[in-house]
Amino acid sequence: MYSERVQEVLIKYPSWACRVQSALNASPLASDYSASVIEVFDQQGLLYGQAWGVLYETQRLLEQPSEFIAWCLDDQLALLFVDDEIVVNRLSLIVQSEATQSLV
Repeated sequence: MYSERVQEVLIKYPSWACRVQSALNASPLASDYSASVIEVFDQQGLLYGQAWGVLYETQRLLEQPSEFIAWCLDDQLALLFVDDEIVVNRLSLIVQSEATQSLV
């Protein structure tokens, strides 16, 4: 199912493992979905985000590498990857819709 690396990360961060499981059981986000709040997290917490047009970010040291990156839209896990492996991707319909619209 997942690589050893992904399994290692999910075991290390059980709250994120629960969010992953919930997201995998959820439907893809609708093609016309528009989030009010977009936030990006790693194992240490919030990296950056945008809420109602306002951008915000946190500072990290180079010695604090991210073990995973998680994108949440309106507090829903939409995308999570570990290294170059996508674990959750609920954005597929949005991406397809945008690609189709760019052809018009």
